[in-house]
Amino acid sequence: MRVRDEQDFLDRETMSDVLGQAGFAPVRAEVTMVNEKHDLREFLDQASNRDYCSNLGTLPPEEHTAGLERIQADLNAGMGAADSEVALLAVVADRPPRGG
Repeated sequence: MRVRDEQDFLDRETMSDVLGQAGFAPVRAEVTMVNEKHDLREFLDQASNRDYCSNLGTLPPEEHTAGLERIQADLNAGMGAADSEVALLAVVADRPPRGG
């Protein structure tokens, strides 16, 4: 998933550079990591509904189906929970003065 995130989202340094080049200053970026365990049965129920989360709708149908099958296989193997890691990026920047 990290590879896909790197394709779809700017990293902290690039985001800061882009804002700085646009005149925003100072630029501050902070990453907060959130680690949790999720019940796989509940997750499967939610992930089965592509309308539950807009990100699920962006997956090609075959990738979504493969993901659901993987979760079901983990459940069948006796795995009840899975670790989840989320990186929250907060970028704060002052806009350039108007007018000039």
